[in-house]
Parts: sequence; C-alpha cells; structure tokens
Amino acid sequence: CLTAGNEGKNLLGEGDHDTTCHGEHTVGSLGGIMGLQGKAKCLMKKGEFKEANEIFVQLVEDFPYDMDTAAWLKECNRQYIEHLKEVIKEDDSQDLMMDLGWCYYQNEEYDQAIALMQYVEPEEKHKIGYESLLGRSALSVDRHAKALKHLQNWEALLEELPPSEENDEKRRKQMPFCLMLQSYAWDEMNDRAK
Repeated sequence: CLTAGNEGKNLLGEGDHDTTCHGEHTVGSLGGIMGLQGKAKCLMKKGEFKEANEIFVQLVEDFPYDMDTAAWLKECNRQYIEHLKEVIKEDDSQDLMMDLGWCYYQNEEYDQAIALMQYVEPEEKHKIGYESLLGRSALSVDRHAKALKHLQNWEALLEELPPSEENDEKRRKQMPFCLMLQSYAWDEMNDRAK
C-alpha cells in the first residue's frame, strides 16, 4: 500500500495492512489517483470490497483512460463477486443482489447480470438502478429491444422523481446517458431492419 513515508511507492506485498492502510487513508485523502488507488487496494486486502469498488468506479469515471485503474476495478470485482456469492447464500437481500449485478456488468459479464436480475422484482429504492443495469447489460449483448424497454423505464423513473436537490442531481447526471443509450438502441434496431 502507499504511505506518506514511502514517497508514493507501491508496497502491496506482505505486512501489517492495518498500519499500512491507516497511513494510506492519509495519502488517499489528498485525492490523488495514486493515493486513492492505494487506499482501494488496501481496502481489498482487508476484504472491504464494496468500499474499494466505489473508489475504483469513481477513479474510472474521473480518469477513463487509465488502464491500470480499470484493471484494478476488474480484479476488485472478481474478488467481490466471489465474496457476494457466498454471502448471498445466507442473505439474498436486494442490496447484495444489485451489488453483484453491477460487479458482473463492470466486468463485462453482461449475460450473468441479466440472468441474475431478470426474475427480481425490484424494491422501490432499487428500481432506477435495476432498469439502468438491465438496459445497459442488454444493450451490451445486442438485445436492443429488451434494452430499449429497460432504458425507457429508466427514463420514466427519472422523470417521476419528486423535485429535490438530490433527485435533480440524479436526473442531471443520468438522463443524458440514458437518452444516449436509447438513441443507440434505436439506431441499431433500425440498421438491422434495413
């Protein structure tokens, strides 16, 4: 892991991860990509995959051309998937199912994400994420009609959100992407119809 005393060197070998990761949080709090990567790697070593995943996802969004971060996200998800499969045997909450579905999606295992979600009746708090996940996954495996159905449901749910600062921000961030994906699905369906 990275620590301030090691001038940003990668020390992911053996050692006292609690001590090393404690120093890591200091470096990570600086917000630099190396510090945040190190923090996420330490969290992975401690088995805190959800927290590590959230950091890697944010880094991929902020630095989309950083292949090292993308590779670490996939490795984190691989470990998190195995962990979630075991935990879900005892607790099949939708929170865990959604986490598993997004891990499959992020690791380009789209058919697994679809298979996992297709028989789930989403709870209210998961409806937007559920429609987004199924729409994106179906689009990624060229199931354009199925994708379009879920993408349109996603759009409708975003439009139905009551006004609030949080909901307005969610709409602002998600709606353009949702509409772009719908446009792509329509174009693909029209191209295949010709």
